[in-house]
Amino acid sequence: NNLFFLPNFTKNYLFIKSRIIHQRSSFRNSKIAYTCGSGYKYPVRKLFEIPASKTAMILYGNKNYRKLGFIDGRNCIFSDPSDIVKEVRLLLNKKKIRENLVKDCFKMILDNHTLDVRVNNLLICLKMILKNNFNFAKFENGKYIIS
Repeated sequence: NNLFFLPNFTKNYLFIKSRIIHQRSSFRNSKIAYTCGSGYKYPVRKLFEIPASKTAMILYGNKNYRKLGFIDGRNCIFSDPSDIVKEVRLLLNKKKIRENLVKDCFKMILDNHTLDVRVNNLLICLKMILKNNFNFAKFENGKYIIS
């Protein structure tokens, strides 16, 4: 009832924030999560939140996800939607495989995709730009390459 008097942008913010909190809680309470990068196959926030929640990830992916460090069978499982049931059964029945995927993906996220790491990469790029010494920056095999 009190929300009725809040401005629309506040209501929208509260709604979005509550959905994000619910989604993160769902990841933490799940053994396995399936995701994709939407119809555009673009890396979305879930790709990083699922492993950060220590949940095994089945990913409908493409080569760009590999560039970010997601490796099929090593830190996640790549799967077409038609094979999802088979992959879920495998991970539910093979606890050790699931635990290794979670451990390796969590480490990859901590090593390469935290806010601290990204800010540091950005600062390096900006310093190189200021020195007229910047050529490119890109992800390759999970590492951020700056030249």
